[in-house]
Amino acid sequence: MRTYVLTIFSFWLYSLCYAQTNFFAYRLFHKGDNMSFPVFTDSTNSLAVQKINQMLQIVELELVKSAKQRNIFEQASFDDGTIYGGKVILTPTIYQNSDRLLSIGFWNSSCGATCAYWVSYYNFNPGNGDLIHKGLIYRNRI
Repeated sequence: MRTYVLTIFSFWLYSLCYAQTNFFAYRLFHKGDNMSFPVFTDSTNSLAVQKINQMLQIVELELVKSAKQRNIFEQASFDDGTIYGGKVILTPTIYQNSDRLLSIGFWNSSCGATCAYWVSYYNFNPGNGDLIHKGLIYRNRI
């Protein structure tokens, strides 16, 4: 029994030592089950956070959040009558959130007369908010 308790304690201690905390805090905004978007916050480096949030909002949501919008998804999900319509899925995944790199990906889908699926990847320098790299991978189109 003692060996069992020591083993559990050592695994618990190990997890505490190597647990990674998020460099930026963030809040997820939701619209239904398929649309969510992170907005980052940091009291010590507000300029970098502002640059990151504005870049992601302009590219993924096609607007910058303000008090005028009913929700932050209204422009991106608006069906403008084109072949692809508006976004119906926007799901973020934060791959790394450290003092060295903020790496985030968005699973996207838009549907109109046809549907398209893609993943957008962004890597930021958290020190100054500059975009390091942006990638785009198209998935199967229907």
